[in-house]
Amino acid sequence: MQIGEYYSFLTQTISKVYDQREAENISGWLMENALDQKPWKLRGNIAPLQPDLEAKLEDYRKQVLTYKPVQYILHEAWFYKRKFFVAEGVLIPRPETEELVQFILEFIKKNPLRNLRVLDIGTGSGCIPISLQLEAPQISCVAIDVSRQALEIASKNALDHDVKIMFRYFDILDENSWSQLRKFDIIVSNPPYIPLSEKQSLAKNVSAHEPGLSLFVDAGNPLLFYQKIALFSKKHLAHNGGMFLEIHENFGTPVKELLIGLNFSPVIKKDLFGKDRFAIHH
Repeated sequence: MQIGEYYSFLTQTISKVYDQREAENISGWLMENALDQKPWKLRGNIAPLQPDLEAKLEDYRKQVLTYKPVQYILHEAWFYKRKFFVAEGVLIPRPETEELVQFILEFIKKNPLRNLRVLDIGTGSGCIPISLQLEAPQISCVAIDVSRQALEIASKNALDHDVKIMFRYFDILDENSWSQLRKFDIIVSNPPYIPLSEKQSLAKNVSAHEPGLSLFVDAGNPLLFYQKIALFSKKHLAHNGGMFLEIHENFGTPVKELLIGLNFSPVIKKDLFGKDRFAIHH
């Protein structure tokens, strides 16, 4: 089969489980990975597709049809202009979280003479602290997670990007352990915030493959992590420090009221899609 013919076949097949635009994007990503050429050079290409590469692409195609995200198939995801290793033990980085990083960088720029200490709660792939450290080398970052697999992946990403970050196994819900951590100038978190009752409404590629530990929270107490993080921050956020939280689009007002009740002064900011997505205090 010719390269261009397989490209068309791949896109057509993937369009059975994704919409046409997404199918084209996924096909291009897979073809570029397998053949190490930009997609525009592969569309309509009449060169024969080598058997070993066709076998590789067929394996990719079969995985896509199970709704496995392309990022997990290729073990790569892009975040803040950089490539990160990902596997099914960590969330796939989202564009919205890039916006959260941007808010933090703006705060850092307003404090250029301070060697700010950052704590990332629930670090996952480590994309937040690694991106912050690369953009602002003067800061120092501690990243915690309750998943040892996530910490292994985050450590690999830090090594790949040549940054030094202290990774620790830590359960932020365990108040008895809070005394093990010191004060921080910036506390950031993208915690679990999707009520378990919403699982069935999520896309299959998310609900079937991304880690529930990082996604879901008990529908009876959907603000659990925000309450704990806020209580932790009352003791561990330095004077004039900043707290940056990613939130569920439907919980802007409840999160704001919770934080105000604990004497914070949060601002709810929208993401690029116009949805309440961030609670920021500084």
